Amino acid sequence: MHTIDIRSGCIYPQAIPLSSITDSVEIIHFSDPFYRDKVLLLDSIIVVESKKSCLLFDRKGKYIKEIARKGNAPDEYPNCLALNEWNGNIYITDHNGVTKVYTLDGQFLETFLCPIDFLSTIGVLNEKEFVGYRINYKGNEKERMIFYGKDTVFNRLSYQKEYTEPKNYFFFRKDGHFVRTPHSLLMKELLNDTIYQVSSATHNIEPAYLLELDSLRGDESLRYSLENPEFELFRYTPYIMLLGEHNSTCWFTTVYSSYEQQKQIYATHCYDRKTNKVYSMELKMSLKDMGKDSQLLYDSTQYTPPSVNWDNFFPEQMSTDGRYLMSYRGNDILVIARLKKNPIAILQPDTNLRWHKVLLPLIILLILASTYFYFRHKKIRQALKQIKKQLSSNEEILKHYHIELEKMRKSSTETTASIQKSAELEQQIYLLEIQNEELKQHLAVREQKKQKTETERTHLSVSDEGYNLFIKLKAEPSYVFIGEKEHEHLCRITDKLYRQFATRLQTTYQELTKHDIETCCLLKAGLTNQELSIIFNNTPAAITKSKNRIKKRIGLNGDTNLDSFLQEF
Repeated sequence: MHTIDIRSGCIYPQAIPLSSITDSVEIIHFSDPFYRDKVLLLDSIIVVESKKSCLLFDRKGKYIKEIARKGNAPDEYPNCLALNEWNGNIYITDHNGVTKVYTLDGQFLETFLCPIDFLSTIGVLNEKEFVGYRINYKGNEKERMIFYGKDTVFNRLSYQKEYTEPKNYFFFRKDGHFVRTPHSLLMKELLNDTIYQVSSATHNIEPAYLLELDSLRGDESLRYSLENPEFELFRYTPYIMLLGEHNSTCWFTTVYSSYEQQKQIYATHCYDRKTNKVYSMELKMSLKDMGKDSQLLYDSTQYTPPSVNWDNFFPEQMSTDGRYLMSYRGNDILVIARLKKNPIAILQPDTNLRWHKVLLPLIILLILASTYFYFRHKKIRQALKQIKKQLSSNEEILKHYHIELEKMRKSSTETTASIQKSAELEQQIYLLEIQNEELKQHLAVREQKKQKTETERTHLSVSDEGYNLFIKLKAEPSYVFIGEKEHEHLCRITDKLYRQFATRLQTTYQELTKHDIETCCLLKAGLTNQELSIIFNNTPAAITKSKNRIKKRIGLNGDTNLDSFLQEF
């Protein structure tokens, strides 16, 4: 069994261009609406389950023919619980557990009947054997899984624990869903961190992958204890959708409602069995990926989940051969991305290169700043030592002069010489006291400079929270909730690195808003519109509009480039 650690990956996925791991992207607009999760991608054809029948389309979305029709006749199916394929035949299972088999030409072959009713989902083991799964909705279900064939039951698996009846019922997509891969059949239950391999030889399940989530680990009791599981469940544990396997990798997605980031986080994970590494990604499509259909995707934004931008690619299904990832937009648009032969080889070098390019200049800058502060601090320290030494010497001389003066005052004889000597001592004492006052003032000023230098050096420490935020935004742009604390950190670090940039900007252009200042600070750091759209959870077009508003408030004409202006400011 392989253990996959996604504790941080499901919260902080890395923004990755879809083109870096795929060879091509197809956007297919179907003439007939289809049901989500009832789609099969088979080489050059696509099988979908629609409102009235099971249909066959080509890869352009053009209708070819009808495979099976809904109805109550012997060669028709009443409804569709599961749509599967095996050896070129289509298996349609209804909600009563009746499976009907058809050829791609639409010829009806035979019928299989499940021994139990009300299954949640069904997988095909081979052309004559099946496995059914029943979700424990009420908490007291006995039967968990059943392995069966025609008029035969091979094995039954039971639930081991009972729960109280849930406060509210809700059906979650992909719960207990079976996924056919090139070499096996996998399944994943909603609140179970184990991905199982379903064996046709033993008619049983075996753990294949264990998802390490630590404090976010799924707990089956949540299904029954929450008032509104539909909205509350994924604050406690990610919603995990199993996609499939591609060569030596296993793919799945997570949805997690982050209180810290104030949004839902949609991540795609790729686990490599050879290296035991997992890559957590937020996949982004470029205009080149979308081609002439970019407007079509933009118009379908209403069908994307919350916190997902129109250019996001969030896969919900994988082809059986593991070569394609599929994403839905509504019930008539399918986005299909063909994976590179070895996408992992592309991911690792790009990630390292990005860190090196961004971190190296910042580290050099930090070293130079630290060196400057070190020598400046050393010079101040030496001056302080000199002043303190002079003060100590003056205090000793004053002490000596006071003793001499006291002796002369107590003397019974007063001569002209003694009177002159007393006057000289009083003059020396007066001058030394004035000098000591001046030295103490110099000492206070130097102490303030020393404290200021130490504060500045602390503000540029690697352990500084603001500095870490700045590096994270430059190295791996991701959505960040910028509150008062984050705004202060961003302005302070930008001031230190770029000659009081934020302060000068606020003073010179007082009409700029808080968000304008944040945008300018990030532009000064060299971030692009695309990266800003990720950080602010907005579209690149919205960032362009925001920059135009800043130009107007600053007083720049339309031809002036804001980025260039800020670099020179």
